[in-house]
Amino acid sequence: MKAGSHRYYYSLVSSGAAPVYMDREYCGGDKAVRRFAALKQDSQWDKKREERGRMWYIGILGTHPSFQGKGYARRLLDVVANWAARDGVECYLECSVDNVPFYEKCGYRIIWRTDINVVGEDSGTSLCGMAGGCK
Repeated sequence: MKAGSHRYYYSLVSSGAAPVYMDREYCGGDKAVRRFAALKQDSQWDKKREERGRMWYIGILGTHPSFQGKGYARRLLDVVANWAARDGVECYLECSVDNVPFYEKCGYRIIWRTDINVVGEDSGTSLCGMAGGCK
């Protein structure tokens, strides 16, 4: 099933998963929503998380464009990294390939990468699993 298809959205709604609010106009229209859905669709990432064992999982981190570059996201990552260090485990997250440089600056490393096909787009994108961030 392709992310962004009618079947995909039906499956998401019938699964009882918590809906994610995303302002379509602000975030780039339907194309952005399809990309977001594609990044969250595949159960193989659940398996990859399970294979990592104990960890602190960072589900979603986003900063409003007006506040980017001011260190807010880094501070939040540091809080979680301190909790992980206290518990003796790593932090783990998934992100689009575009965000990899930011997370690498914060002490994360790529542990896997996969290509994502998005309905209505020719190019798609890539998703990376990253671990690290411990203090």
